[in-house]
Amino acid sequence: MFNDVDENLEYVIRKERILALRETDEWAEFVERFDAKSDSNLSLLAELFEEKLGDDPSVEDYQRLLRNVLLAGGVVRIGGTQYEFEPVPETEQSPEPEVPVHRGQEMWREHAEFMRTGGNNGGPPSMDEVRERKRTSASFRAYVTQAYQAESDLLTNPVAKAEAEALWSVNPHLRPEQQQKVAVTEELMRFAKFYRELPTDRLKPRGGYIELSPEFRLTKEQFDRLVEKSTAAGLIA
Repeated sequence: MFNDVDENLEYVIRKERILALRETDEWAEFVERFDAKSDSNLSLLAELFEEKLGDDPSVEDYQRLLRNVLLAGGVVRIGGTQYEFEPVPETEQSPEPEVPVHRGQEMWREHAEFMRTGGNNGGPPSMDEVRERKRTSASFRAYVTQAYQAESDLLTNPVAKAEAEALWSVNPHLRPEQQQKVAVTEELMRFAKFYRELPTDRLKPRGGYIELSPEFRLTKEQFDRLVEKSTAAGLIA
């Protein structure tokens, strides 16, 4: 850094004190905030030292003056005139390169999002909606069946295990252990049948209830809980 100090500055700061001054915290902060490569800054600093410190200042004198300059934000007064040190130029940061996303990854995320919120009611899709997507999308057919196929491959196929874990991370209800925890009751089977067969419009609340049949009326909370259980049990997808 001191290789950039011009002759005016070297005249004021005696050579035997240069090494001592460059080791101080005050100088390190000064060159961090103000451009030490600027000729105008170096000349200004030399004039400041000469006026404020005289002919034989100590290293402590320089430190004290630099602290004052730092506290003043680089604004100084010499001979009754106010000057300001130029700050270190800002460097433009290069934007981080975008990592390309493979089309297969995009489709996987799209299918996962569809299974969460792709239904006409804003929640999980109905069986009819799943069937329709399967009919038109080969990748979605593979997505839906992957979790069930993966269980038998986990011990022999590490790729299948990794793919299954990725699927289960966004659809935890598809994990085999989660499905085993749900008891398939008669009520659950009945609900799943209505859910698969009724049009989507019938699965929306009316008057505070979702009426699957005259004797099977549910609140939205009850309905959502049965959807979750049915999905975990594999009765609906």
